[in-house]
Amino acid sequence: MPSSEQGTSLEDFAHFLPEVSDKIQAVADTYLDSYNEHFAFGYLIAELFETTQEDKFLHTDGPKDGGVDFLVRDQQAYSIAQCKCPELDRLDQHAQAPTFDDEGLKDLEMALNMLADPKGDYDEAGA
Repeated sequence: MPSSEQGTSLEDFAHFLPEVSDKIQAVADTYLDSYNEHFAFGYLIAELFETTQEDKFLHTDGPKDGGVDFLVRDQQAYSIAQCKCPELDRLDQHAQAPTFDDEGLKDLEMALNMLADPKGDYDEAGA
């Protein structure tokens, strides 16, 4: 069976887990009052692919976030992100790299609906 059908074994990416863990810790130390690997992972993704500049970046992850973990406004465009991070200390308990269900896609659909606000339900003052 080709490796793409088998999934990625933990051995295939275990060599970079210490680096990822270190980067998540560094991001947490920089931006967060207390360690939360999921929030820190969102900040790491923003650092890698967007920006964490205060005038452009907004971390929104949490209850009632509308499916958006963070957003970045750059002039007249917005980038939204929905991040999924496995529990790092549990990765060695799996034979395969963990995968996620379709909840992340549902979160992105919810985020798009919130941003487009087709029904006029979004209250900017309550965000």
